Amino acid sequence: MLHEDTAKIPDRHFECAVLSCVLHHVPLAERAELMQTVRQKLAPGGRLFIFEHNPLNPVTRRAVATCPFDHDAILLWPGESKRLMKTAGFAAVSVEYITFFPHALAALRPLEPSLSWLPLGAQYVAVGANQPNA
Repeated sequence: MLHEDTAKIPDRHFECAVLSCVLHHVPLAERAELMQTVRQKLAPGGRLFIFEHNPLNPVTRRAVATCPFDHDAILLWPGESKRLMKTAGFAAVSVEYITFFPHALAALRPLEPSLSWLPLGAQYVAVGANQPNA
């Protein structure tokens, strides 16, 4: 279902929202408002998952810098994603690092869950829960 007007999306309705490589295209001044809008649309206890490129990974930084689609990208540090979520009223916010091994090293991918603490993955996921009364 496509919603072009966020006012027409029901409030406190969705159990889960995913922003996958979206925020780095959102202007800095609009990110906090977007987070508030997403929180407003989530049911109490609903979860927000933010997947973003990890600026701590030099390969990721190069890939973003050379990708025409990312010409407007302003990468978010993991701490910024956490801060945006907490400021918007999300609770139990956490960050894990993902995507460590390229296709050529795919045989090593089963190791990735044990590396989620290591801030070198090509991407990270920030997760937070919508507080019922925030």
